Amino acid sequence: MDYVIGIDGLEEQLTIPPGTVLALEGPPGSGKSFTAIYTVVKNIERRRSRALYISLAEDKEKIIERAESVGIPLTKYVRAGLVRIVQLPVLGGEDLVEYLTELITDKGPGAWADIVVVDNVTAVLKTLRQYDKQRTWLQTVLYRFTTREKGLLILISESGTPVTTEQNLLEYVADVVLELGMRSNPKCPLTVLDRYVLVKKHRFAPVTDSPYLIEIKGGVRTLGHVSPTLAKELRSRKRPLPINCTRLAEVIGKEIPPGTSILLINRRPGLVRTDHTLGLIRYLGTEATRSGMSIAVLTLSSTNFNEMMQSAGKQDQEEAMPLFVHLDPGRTHPKYFLNVEHSLALDIGIDIIFTGHLERLLDVAGVGCLTPYLNLRYSLLSNLGVTNITIYNLRNPSNYPYLLVMWSDIVIEIDIDEEGIYYEIREAPLPSTRIKKIHERDIKECIQNIRT
Repeated sequence: MDYVIGIDGLEEQLTIPPGTVLALEGPPGSGKSFTAIYTVVKNIERRRSRALYISLAEDKEKIIERAESVGIPLTKYVRAGLVRIVQLPVLGGEDLVEYLTELITDKGPGAWADIVVVDNVTAVLKTLRQYDKQRTWLQTVLYRFTTREKGLLILISESGTPVTTEQNLLEYVADVVLELGMRSNPKCPLTVLDRYVLVKKHRFAPVTDSPYLIEIKGGVRTLGHVSPTLAKELRSRKRPLPINCTRLAEVIGKEIPPGTSILLINRRPGLVRTDHTLGLIRYLGTEATRSGMSIAVLTLSSTNFNEMMQSAGKQDQEEAMPLFVHLDPGRTHPKYFLNVEHSLALDIGIDIIFTGHLERLLDVAGVGCLTPYLNLRYSLLSNLGVTNITIYNLRNPSNYPYLLVMWSDIVIEIDIDEEGIYYEIREAPLPSTRIKKIHERDIKECIQNIRT
């Protein structure tokens, strides 16, 4: 039975057969230890593995505390005797190497475990100094452990610039090499340090050159990406949103398939409030509720959020209530925004996400900073079958959201003429429905028919 990697979303891409040496490399704080610990936990849960965690720096209590702080349940497995944590004593040179070798091979606890983690192996290699000794020791330990147990050996190492001899050696002997790192863009004021993982080497699967954005929360998971099997399972549970309003169905179709991206562009933000009182939003929400779909409403406006909460409090308690989430653009950042939608789609299983006032985040962060996050967002929600309805208030015509239009299946512009508020369909699944209008009165008539 294969081992699984400790990064949710990459299990199917990163097959790890028994007898594998996995190298995790990266700078301090990039998530190497968390990934190793989560790999241990997931394999205990899935294949009843037992693990030996060898630390050259932190003691047992500190390792457990750090794991629990991000939601990795290490304590219960330590108490159950499925994980042993050993801190190496202060030794130098050959004594340290000999002591570590005994721990890993058949003279120590390594004989009891099928997973062994060495954190940090770079320090051990440096004590040997000479390249021949480093390589001989590594290959001896690898051979003894992997041939005896056919287990998983995880070697954690520090990487830096320039690349060290020890790093090159580890990458050479390992079967799988994952680089974990952090990056930031000083031109993007709201972008925090992004943790990522890059598959540098994999003997058993194709390697992609693109890094995966990761989040350490309740474990280690990719953001904006899930395994194909899980995506297929979640998508199979989704149903289309029926459009029973005759006039609206003429311009966008009789149903909206799961995973559709709808963009509402408000050309008159000073005159039209694109909130829960707008007819089109109320209608789509009503049809979704009638169909038994779960709804989440995200807003970056505190005023809008408070109004929605007050309005919800006046509704019949038996009605299905949306989940309201307030995101403050002054305190949040694009990665957090993506993380919220990822959790709503994956952890809660929301069917429809309404996102209001996205222009506030775009105005502060800029289109260039948001591009990678919006790309991941669109890919994730469409892949999981989550319909997303995004509202953009066009305060400046020069800031027309072409980027959002590109990733949207249906684009509707909101404007006013002599007859009042109307909706102009700019993009729709039906080619014959381009550039057509429907007025607010038609939508409100449909809402009234539903209620009566």
